[in-house]
Amino acid sequence: MPEEIAAKLQELGRVIDAPKTEQLYAPLQERSPTKASRSSGTSSMARPIAICWMSSRGGGFVARPALIYVHGGGFVRGDKRAPGSPFNDTIMLWAVRNGYIGVNATYRLAPQAVWPSGAEDLAAAVQWVFG
Repeated sequence: MPEEIAAKLQELGRVIDAPKTEQLYAPLQERSPTKASRSSGTSSMARPIAICWMSSRGGGFVARPALIYVHGGGFVRGDKRAPGSPFNDTIMLWAVRNGYIGVNATYRLAPQAVWPSGAEDLAAAVQWVFG
């Protein structure tokens, strides 16, 4: 850890302050050198349900195993990607570097969406990847 980040963490003290901690670590995260294709998974969603990350090297499609990542949030908060934040992207970068196709999935959120829409969205993402 760079000394300047360690010092800033010391200034924060022994508290959980996710936004301030994220600001400190975000510049250290690598940005994507890969290309992404997007799909909307289900027609009922206003936003894409999954982003598929594949290596831009080698040209042409090669069948690879897929890693599907679903953010936390208990079906009430979160998204596959926070604007300006690299953190969920790092999981996809790891997947691509290790020979996987990385799929960053999401789901509709309560209370606007009711049960079982979140599970249906995740099933649609799996179907999109493997169907």
